[in-house]
Amino acid sequence: MNFQIYVYKSDWSLKDLAANIIGAGSDSSIMRGSGDYYLTINTVQPYTIVVEDKN
Repeated sequence: MNFQIYVYKSDWSLKDLAANIIGAGSDSSIMRGSGDYYLTINTVQPYTIVVEDKN
């Protein structure tokens, strides 16, 4: 199944697509920047998502 993570800025404008995977596998993304961000996650499979703050 498909797994997608969309990252939005605090004004809800799209910043990036952090993940877009079809089928089994793994993916990682590094995004830098200060401020507030919101995630929209689309999937029907059980996944683990880790968000790290590297200050």
